[in-house]
Amino acid sequence: VMCSVVPDGYHVDFAAIRIAKKQIRERLFAITDAVTNTTTGPYPHTLKGDFYESDGILSGSALNMVKCVQNLVHKANIPLEEAFRMASLYPAQVMGLAHRSGRIEKGYNTALTGLSETLDVIEVVDGP
Repeated sequence: VMCSVVPDGYHVDFAAIRIAKKQIRERLFAITDAVTNTTTGPYPHTLKGDFYESDGILSGSALNMVKCVQNLVHKANIPLEEAFRMASLYPAQVMGLAHRSGRIEKGYNTALTGLSETLDVIEVVDGP
């Protein structure tokens, strides 16, 4: 059994992420709840700061996977290498794609993201 977490500090406190990580180790993986503006359809929501709201209720966020990794490292004190696995390998395992995604190996469908020392994106290289 695996468990997802939105590491934004709103859905789950960072202390709770640390506790969960110690308990379930490689079964905890990162997801985003990122959404975009939509003013039509049954569920319209618009950006208010870092979050999207529908009639004043939290609808989603602008959290991307890079910010997930940054939060895991800087706020939940997860080691960088493990934060990368939580954002790549473990989700690939959940989706049944670990045989071709989530690793940097020959034959794997990999996009490489170059990060600065502060974990800001400096380059993205798409794989095969």
